[in-house]
Amino acid sequence: MDLLIGYAIRLITFPGLILKAFINKLICNMLGLQVQKVNYLALDEHVLSVEHEKPRSYTYVLAMVLIPFLEMSLLAMVLFNMGKYLIPNSEIIFLWLGISVATHSFPESDVGHLLFKKSLKQIKDGNYLAAFNLPLALLIQISTKPYFFWLHLLYGTLLYFLVVFQMNI
Repeated sequence: MDLLIGYAIRLITFPGLILKAFINKLICNMLGLQVQKVNYLALDEHVLSVEHEKPRSYTYVLAMVLIPFLEMSLLAMVLFNMGKYLIPNSEIIFLWLGISVATHSFPESDVGHLLFKKSLKQIKDGNYLAAFNLPLALLIQISTKPYFFWLHLLYGTLLYFLVVFQMNI
């Protein structure tokens, strides 16, 4: 049942899936990572949006975690603003697009696992600031489980309310 619900949510939020694959591919290209395959419509949660070589450095792993999350969150907020304030009578379309984008802004579990492993290695090598990334890596691991997908929808909804209520102040 959870599998069907996850599949249905991914189908409904397909614009976010497509954008996530596109942004991840761009970041891989920017970092010089070889891309083996891009799945623009990865409806199965076990299929990665972009299959690529492992990042060589800790900085690259952080970039692969943070850049897509921040870009997609910012874009979702822009879409919410467009629907609410710039294009009257179209709020529902931009609400759907914004939630779709925000829902898929979270990194995939393989990147979270890699962040965890690289953070531990950095700590062993004396970079104790890397310990601050361990909770982030664990949050990514937990939030990518199929039965926690509602957290992603909740995040998109919270971003919407943040934008709407912040603009009304």
